[in-house]
Parts: sequence; C-alpha cells; structure tokens
Amino acid sequence: MDRRHGAGSVRRIGNRSAAAVLGGVLVLGLAGCAGQDSEADKPAGSGSTSAAAEPSEEASTPAPLTPEEREEKAVTKAYLSFRAEQSKAFGKATTKGTQVETFAAGVALLQVEKDMEFSRKEGVITKGATQHEPSVDVLELKPTKGGILPRATITDCVDVTKVEFVYEESGKPYPMPDERLPRYEAKVKAEKWGKQWKVLEAEAQSSAC
Repeated sequence: MDRRHGAGSVRRIGNRSAAAVLGGVLVLGLAGCAGQDSEADKPAGSGSTSAAAEPSEEASTPAPLTPEEREEKAVTKAYLSFRAEQSKAFGKATTKGTQVETFAAGVALLQVEKDMEFSRKEGVITKGATQHEPSVDVLELKPTKGGILPRATITDCVDVTKVEFVYEESGKPYPMPDERLPRYEAKVKAEKWGKQWKVLEAEAQSSAC
C-alpha cells in the first residue's frame, strides 16, 4: 500500500510497538530499542559449484522514508526523550540539570513541575527505569500559517514494574497503593514548534495494557 501523503494530510496509524502513579505523578523513562538480526551467507560445500546468492538491490538499499514516516520517527523520539528527562527529574526531585523544557510545554510541563513539588514535599525520589511501547495514532501535518501547527497523538503502554519510590534520606521504600497498575496506558498529545516536537499533554489512564 502506498503510504505517501501530502503535507496537509491527516494520517491514522494502527497500533505498532516502537519502545506509576504517586498521587498524580507519572514517572516514565526510555524504552529499549531492539536490533535486527542479520543472516550470514552459508559457505558452499566441498567441491560444490554453487555460490551464495547475492543480496538483492531491494534488500540492500532501504527505501527512503516519506515525510510522514520521518515525522512519526521524530515525534516518537521527542516523546521518549521527554520521558527520559522526566525520569531524571524524578530521580532527584528537580528539573534542574535536565532538558524537560526542550521536549515539553503547556500542561505536560506544568504537571512535571507540580510533581516535583510533591516529590520534594514528601522527600521521595525514584530508582529504576520504566519501559514504553509508544505508537503514533494520529499524525496531522499542516502548514504553520494561521497558527496551525503539525500535531500528533500517541498511545503508550507504560511498564512501571522496575520503578521503585524511596525516601531520599533513608532509602527506604515509599508506601504505594495496592491497586497500583504495573502496566497502564498513557494518552499523549504533541505539537511541532519550529523544528522541535513538544509534548503538550501526557495523561495516565486507569486502564491496564
């Protein structure tokens, strides 16, 4: 199927795998990137006249990405970068020394600052990293004239099983609610400001994934 669209198109994307609640606190980190295995050519047997098949031009030369595919990769990367910087902030209860503001704005940025206030008040930080499975659901690319910016929505499955909340001074575990979901959905909205995608909202859902 031809996936090329014009710059003013709206693209709806199927679910694809790409990549904790403390009151209203989200603590998210970077997802690992899985590599692709390559198959080595098998040597011909003794006395055999057959040769290993040469890789086809199609297999050795990947097709160039469409503008939509490039933007999908860019917004996903920005989202995961936001989560990484957010995770750094929760690890020390401050956004100082992080790049949260590079990847977040609006409600998402305000929420991080609010969460930092809560963490400092409780004297709580986090240890460990979360895992993510973000997928771009809608990618809307439009000219920036008239204040209309490129936009995207993302659904992420957040795994917090390896994240631990502890008191900063003692290192003892911070009590968590029994109903805490180990894996939950997050709904994300992002916009492209100039050359940079920014997360505007990142809302945890009550549904497991």
